[in-house]
Amino acid sequence: QVNSFVIGGVQINAPHDGIWKGLYALGSQGLISATAFRTIDTTFDFRTNQIVIEDAQSFPERVRTEPKIPVILQDDLGIALAVFARFDFGEGKTGLCEIDTGSPGITLDKTFAQSIGLDASRRSGRISTIGLIGDPRSAIAGPLVQYGDLIYDCDVGNSFWSGRTFTLDLLDHFMYVSTSA
Repeated sequence: QVNSFVIGGVQINAPHDGIWKGLYALGSQGLISATAFRTIDTTFDFRTNQIVIEDAQSFPERVRTEPKIPVILQDDLGIALAVFARFDFGEGKTGLCEIDTGSPGITLDKTFAQSIGLDASRRSGRISTIGLIGDPRSAIAGPLVQYGDLIYDCDVGNSFWSGRTFTLDLLDHFMYVSTSA
């Protein structure tokens, strides 16, 4: 049982935990749920592979020049917390996608993919573009995506976040993304 853990000298409450042997095959030793960051502004820096807990001084400086992107939270009885944002797929096509740093790539629901004009009969394909609504700088062209049976439009994993940082302010339901070096 894990009651709490420390990141950067800050104690993080972890009231719910579990063990999943599937992580070992992925070369990972553990996952941290978004519930751990529910009340703590946190930056995920994919350039330096660090998690930074922000404070009253560092947070305003970190997000000062970054666009403010609304996020939608799906709270499952205080046990699990999913973070979603709206993404632009070009030509007026948008989707509500889960931000999933436990996933390596981008997966579109088959029905959603068909609704935006893609052939989801294959396992994967390339889409023209994907970016966060409200931050045109975040768009990437031609990413490879997987198609699957999801219960929401899409799952945006680490291939999208590679080379970026994002800061979560879950209390206020916003995120800030840096695409610059």
